[in-house]
Amino acid sequence: MMKLKNILIIVFLVLVIFIFGCRRPVCGNGIIEEGETMQTCCEDTGCLGEQTCEFHRCIDPICSECQYLQNHVCIDYKCCKDDDCNKDEICQSHQCVKLNCGECQYIENHKCENYQCCSDADCENFYAFKESRCINPATVDSYCKIVSSVAIFVDRNTYSSLNYEINRLKEDIIYDLDTEVYIYSEDWSDPEEIRKIILDKYYNNGLLGSILIGNIPYVLYRSAIKPSQLILSDFYYTDMDEKIDKCYKEGIVERLCMAESHIRLWPMTETWVGRIKPTKGDQEGIEQIRNYINRNHNYRKGLIKYDNKANFIYADFSIEPNYTLERIYPQFERMVNNSRLYKGNAKIIFEKNSSKLKNKVINTFKDQNELTFLAVHGSPRSDWFGESEYLYSEDIENLKPNSMIYDLASCSNGAFNVEDYMAGAYLFSGNALVVFAYSVIAVVAYNEDIYTHIGQLRLGVPIGKVYRNRQSSLVQHLFGDPTLKLRAVRLEDAPKLKVDGFVVDFGENPIGNKKEIDYVIKNEGNSKLIINTVRPGSLVTKLNGNMSFGWAHTPFYCKFGSNSDLRSNKIEIEPHSKTIVKLFFDLESVKEVKKGVYEGYFYQIVTNDPRQPWITIKLIGRGI
Repeated sequence: MMKLKNILIIVFLVLVIFIFGCRRPVCGNGIIEEGETMQTCCEDTGCLGEQTCEFHRCIDPICSECQYLQNHVCIDYKCCKDDDCNKDEICQSHQCVKLNCGECQYIENHKCENYQCCSDADCENFYAFKESRCINPATVDSYCKIVSSVAIFVDRNTYSSLNYEINRLKEDIIYDLDTEVYIYSEDWSDPEEIRKIILDKYYNNGLLGSILIGNIPYVLYRSAIKPSQLILSDFYYTDMDEKIDKCYKEGIVERLCMAESHIRLWPMTETWVGRIKPTKGDQEGIEQIRNYINRNHNYRKGLIKYDNKANFIYADFSIEPNYTLERIYPQFERMVNNSRLYKGNAKIIFEKNSSKLKNKVINTFKDQNELTFLAVHGSPRSDWFGESEYLYSEDIENLKPNSMIYDLASCSNGAFNVEDYMAGAYLFSGNALVVFAYSVIAVVAYNEDIYTHIGQLRLGVPIGKVYRNRQSSLVQHLFGDPTLKLRAVRLEDAPKLKVDGFVVDFGENPIGNKKEIDYVIKNEGNSKLIINTVRPGSLVTKLNGNMSFGWAHTPFYCKFGSNSDLRSNKIEIEPHSKTIVKLFFDLESVKEVKKGVYEGYFYQIVTNDPRQPWITIKLIGRGI
């Protein structure tokens, strides 16, 4: 019995050992249990998913940046950056999502990019106050193009004799300026007929300016101060203000009439004009024009070149108390430097001895420079250097001056209503292509800023455009071709100004309140953008369409950085950067403020962007 009992106990123990001790160890729970060894526990096959067994525990894998862990397994996201998606998709929350761009946008490299334009309306303020058209609308190749034109007015006889030369000039202008050119040939006698054409082309074809060749009628302006004085001027052909038409009668514009409620603080023109009027009559005059146009063509083709140099010549004005040599010389130096055209290549000539001064002037005539500035006492047919020293127009014809541009700051040299006028002698006798001159006795204010506009010629700006922005009087004239350029410029190396628009609307502003707007100016070019102004009165304000305030009392002003006002400072913007100018419509500080529509214009803001060398910003606000 005892023996049987022992046998049963042994059998029971064997069964227990067989059942519990001989089964295959369970591995993978990270714990060494009975029947397991360190080796069997560390087999990865016992762990779930992509877990590994480390230090006897199953450890989840470490996923890469573009993976996530699910059920112990690393799974790739559908995307982690835009490049993982199709070009018309972007990666959002690791999902590729189709881009939904606006009507005037296209997709490029996972971004919605703006077409430059989709309609003409998109181009309204692309260029400052110029009409422009959308070319290739709603395509990658779309761009805003200024609608522009040039008008050539020529008398019938001259056109008949020089048909080939004038039409070649037309083609040269089209090629250089990418503009339309219209030729009008008549026996012109009435300035109103010419002005009607100019107005039509200005409003419908973006007229840049006009060239008057041969015998083209001129207009006189009656002085508002001295009614007996009639001023020879081509301002009539450049100023688009309708007030002129109301004040014009039989070849004369009444300045007193123009001054009444005139909308401008000073004379400004919308277009330019250049005269090519010979100093001789009949066939001799025809040949003068022919030779000039041929020289013009040769310059455009690179057959005539001018040195990147300038001469600045001044007489001794000590006979006039306010213009002593010692007083004005520093101003002249700054004036030359401010042109930014000539780095060390400008020669300043001062001489008190009249005979020596005359000889120095004559010696400069052989220099084939870009520019010569000459300031002496003058008359329609002569220049006076003091004492008995003169140069007459026939002397100029024999000496044949060689500079490309002559800027004659002398009285009456531009009186083209007489034969053998001085400006014409300079234009037709040597290698000159453009002459600036005054048609009457004029006091030339020697200000260091007067050559700032001339400096824009370094940007490849047509000379006429420089002349239009520079002139502020009735009596300065341009003789020659205003469409010529002094220098070429590489646009890919230049700064590029970009703003949201050239019109800023403040909306309604209660009297006694001040409103502020951030105006963003960007430089999308490859060199530093520099913006500054020339004259302190560069801000003109109108109330309900009439001149309202001088520049010192305007409700509009601006601030940027530590500088206080755009009218007397400059802004510098690095490539691919931007700055913010704060614009103010202040009806709190200005005295005698009234309700109505205010318009402010920051005129003649000068930039170094060749595409937009001058800009005007218009500000609008309604005082309530």
